[in-house]
Formats: sequence, C-alpha cells, structure tokens
Amino acid sequence: MKNSFRSRPAQIGLAAFALLNFAHAGVMAQDASRAYFANDPMGRNLVTIRSEAPLETMLTRTGAVEASIKINPQNVLDKPQARFVIDANTLDTGIALRNEHMKSEGWLDTAKYPRISFTLLKPLTPTMAAIVAPRAIPGASGKMMVEGELEFHGVKKMVTANVNVEVIGESEQSKARLDGELMHIRADFPLKLDDFGVVVPATAQLKVANEQQVHVDVFVSTGSKAPEWSAPVAEAPREAMVQTPIGQVRLKLGKTHFGIGPTF
Repeated sequence: MKNSFRSRPAQIGLAAFALLNFAHAGVMAQDASRAYFANDPMGRNLVTIRSEAPLETMLTRTGAVEASIKINPQNVLDKPQARFVIDANTLDTGIALRNEHMKSEGWLDTAKYPRISFTLLKPLTPTMAAIVAPRAIPGASGKMMVEGELEFHGVKKMVTANVNVEVIGESEQSKARLDGELMHIRADFPLKLDDFGVVVPATAQLKVANEQQVHVDVFVSTGSKAPEWSAPVAEAPREAMVQTPIGQVRLKLGKTHFGIGPTF
C-alpha cells in the first residue's frame, strides 16, 4: 500500500500529460476548418454576367452576393464546403426598361425564381494543393478548377469554374474592409441560357447572347455575419471520455481551453 500511495503522484502526472496532449489535439482538430461568410452590408462584392452579341455587348451586375464557406486554409482540398447566393431581383443591366424585360416572366421570371445559387461539389485540378494558414504567410493564394451545381431559373445544372483564392491575414488594413481573416475569391464560368430554360427569342438574338460569361469577385471573412439561409457550421464534440492511469475522465473541450471532470 505504501508503494502504491507513493506512485499516485506519478499516475496523476501521467494522466495530466495525457489529457494535455488529447486536449491539444482536440483544439487543433476544431481549428483545422474555418467558417467564412460573405454578407457585406455595403454591397461591395460583385457578380457580373457579360453578354457579347453581334449588335450589343451587355454587362449585367449585382452587389447583392452572399456566401457561406467552410474550408481548411492549410489545405483547400480537405472537404471544402461553399455556397454562393445572389438576389436575382437586384440584377442590373444599366437600363431600367431593359431590367424590367430581363426580370419578366418571359425571361428570368425573378418573381418566381428570386435566387441564383452556386454550390461547390468538388475541386478538380488544383495548381496548388495547399493554401497555408494566413498567420503563416499572408497573401498565399491558389488556383483550381471546381465542379459545382448552378441553380438558375429553377433549373439545376453542373458547371465547371476556374477559381482563384487569396488568403488575407487579419490586420489593421484588412479591418477597414471586414473583420477577421479574409479570403478573396474570384471565379469565372460560362452560362448557357437555354441550358436553364431561358430561350432568347429570334427578335433578340442579335442583341442577347445565349452563352454568357459569369465573373464572381467576393470577399469572405471569419468576422462576417452568416447569411440567414446558411446552415449552422457543425462544431466538433465538446466532450470526450479518456482512459488515463487514474481511470476514466470526461474531457471538456473548448476552442482555446479545456477542463476535466470525473465521470458520473
């Protein structure tokens, strides 16, 4: 009994060491992926749709762009999640009467289909397999092709987009734009209107192209408010049971701290 009593501090020390290691691993796991949102009240994000027809070049644009992204900045191929949504009723061609025609039932029918969305399905051909953490190398960037689902005019189709992602670490300069860590996302992909049930009538075919080019230029940040439509980001488990030299204990994990308590 005496020897066992003397070994008790050593057992407690081993248990504490095991818990510290486990807690550190848990915190690192929770921090691996970050949630970024685009919900800029000043409308500084931008989506443009360019139509080049024989008689007219038309640029349709909107700043009403929202996004929800969950990504590991250290490895963008680690199960990234992303969704971008625009309010179709805010699309602007620069001419009021043309806007009315574009949003009418015979064209985009924005009263019936008020949202246009792009949901990431998978990365395809990255030219840079990892984007390092912002605190390590601010300004790190990577290019890739991605496959996503575009929902437009009530129709869902797979599209392939070229994407450039630039990480911007938090600084006094970046706070002038948005709080938190930022990512600048630029993407381009073609849009064929007839793929989505929008048919350009013969009388307009010299002025409106069937195939148009979409350009997305969006800043997302960890400090931005999540859009209302965004699903909550799943959190890592807050508790775990750990076997130690002094028995089983319940480990409570937080983002930057941990605590332990006996099992009940």
